[in-house]
Amino acid sequence: MQYLNTKRFNLSMLNMSFLLLLIISSSAFANTQLHFNNNKTVYLQGSDLTWFSLPIKHRYHEIKLTVIVDDKTLFYPIITLYDQFKNVRSEIKSPINVKSIGAYKEGVEISIPFGPEDVYMSINMPQELVGQQFNITQNQNTVIPVFSNGSTYYVPSGNNQYSVTYTLMDKGFIELALPEENKFSPEYKQNGWYFDLGVNFGGDTIANNPGGDNYKAGGGALLMLGYDWPSNDDFSYQVSTGFRYQGAQLGDGENFGLVSRVEADYDFGEYHLGIGLHLDILSHTKDEFGKKTKIDDSISPFISASWEMLPHINLTGTYMFAEFTDENDVVYKGNQFGLGLRMTGLNFIP
Repeated sequence: MQYLNTKRFNLSMLNMSFLLLLIISSSAFANTQLHFNNNKTVYLQGSDLTWFSLPIKHRYHEIKLTVIVDDKTLFYPIITLYDQFKNVRSEIKSPINVKSIGAYKEGVEISIPFGPEDVYMSINMPQELVGQQFNITQNQNTVIPVFSNGSTYYVPSGNNQYSVTYTLMDKGFIELALPEENKFSPEYKQNGWYFDLGVNFGGDTIANNPGGDNYKAGGGALLMLGYDWPSNDDFSYQVSTGFRYQGAQLGDGENFGLVSRVEADYDFGEYHLGIGLHLDILSHTKDEFGKKTKIDDSISPFISASWEMLPHINLTGTYMFAEFTDENDVVYKGNQFGLGLRMTGLNFIP
């Protein structure tokens, strides 16, 4: 196994690489495409197209879209599916069938079949429909009280029909849901933002820590923010950035570094295998007396495996092949094993 020696890399180039990864991570959601989550509510306004990127599937699945009725007004969606070049494949204009979708809640439910060649979806409402009204006749069962032996009973007395007027508006709320892996019905899984929380074990000791584990090369707890997107049903890619840190209960020691990762995963059901590169920059280690030793920037390959043990919660494991070199040209073996938890499907970024 050939290690990527940290002394061969130019500091400014590594810093530029780290910044580039930050930009990629932060801009992955900067376009106008939205990703789905189970029962995620989206607010739409205006007649312009709202774009969504669809998960790539090998066979036909179904999206469920629910339009929420608000004070007898609703957004009527014109749904269009596109291929990877944004050529129109199909257009869906569903009949408006308002019904109860919960306690004191009305809506219109629409099923949207999509297949392997459907990559994008757009939703909009033509401006010429705004303000138009329509009536729906609804039935209401009536009852009358009957008194018997000191008790009151309610018995059906008939069925009344009444008309309700609804107005089409160019703004409103919709809910979206997607199918699970190997299922036709909507799912909870989502590709998108995630948090990684973990710890690394192994590597040569750089400094002693009298109050706990010694400070190892590349060691410490990891906290990272990343973005995951699919290539197809079998492969996905991740970009993440964050830091590693180990403090001290006694003395002034610490282990610190800014880290970033790029990774490609092979996905099969709830299990994932991956390979990637780990970038470690601006690192240093302090001994118990506070003496700092700077560590050169490094790039190291790693392999990974993960298991989705709960919805949106993955147990992850990594093994990294690394060497670290300090400012005095002392080389430390940094091969290490890591364990962590990944929280996926985060939607805190609109």
